[in-house]
Amino acid sequence: MQDDRHDTPRDDEGKRFDGADRRASSGAASNTPQPFSGLTRLLRRATQEDAALDAISDYWHGLRRGHLVPRRADLDPRGFSDHVSSVFVLEKIAPGLARFRIAGQQVSEVMGMDLRGMPLSALIQLGSRDALQADLVRLFEEPAILRMRLRSGARLTGAMLLLPLRSDLGDVSRALGILRTRGPVGSGVNRFGITSSSVQRIAQPQGLPPGYPLPTASPTAHPAPQPGFAERQLDFLAPGSDAPSYPSERPYLRLVR
Repeated sequence: MQDDRHDTPRDDEGKRFDGADRRASSGAASNTPQPFSGLTRLLRRATQEDAALDAISDYWHGLRRGHLVPRRADLDPRGFSDHVSSVFVLEKIAPGLARFRIAGQQVSEVMGMDLRGMPLSALIQLGSRDALQADLVRLFEEPAILRMRLRSGARLTGAMLLLPLRSDLGDVSRALGILRTRGPVGSGVNRFGITSSSVQRIAQPQGLPPGYPLPTASPTAHPAPQPGFAERQLDFLAPGSDAPSYPSERPYLRLVR
């Protein structure tokens, strides 16, 4: 069987990964100045940023089903529809190197371009790339969970979470990621320095045999297509619809009713 790790990312991956980050309406804002309002907004944004990363982490842990690392094929955007525009999937191409397979709209907006096929290091400033490379080695080899704090200039900060995944071939060569930023992105290219990072080696789940089934989750609403998504989009394929076939990998992210 031929390993597909160095193939060009397929269009269908992004097609079945479509969706929009649906935001709850917060209502009309008061015009009355509030004490510490700037600090309050900053803390609220930091809390929302961490909550988004934690939500993706919880989703990833739910996919493990007693295994050390979940499968890439098990990703379903319905499980993280509120954050899909900030989510991306990486592919390992060499030790310490990974490239984008697909990326949400907000992730692509940080660079002002389509990120498909580009290395993750394109988002990182030169002085932090050695640290990123060392952390990516651990992410795929141990495997481990990687969380980073980022900064670009004086006003743009961010947080990134990377979670390893198994490919169809069984090797740990994919990763689920989320990038959340605070501050003005602008229209140009933004590259981040890594201000801090933590690498957590993954332990085998205790008390759950391999293949332990997940409880059946109630389906959520199908996210609307997102025009700025990094790859050309297509709605999820319903059962019975014609799905394209590929010799090396099976179709991804199909809607199951």
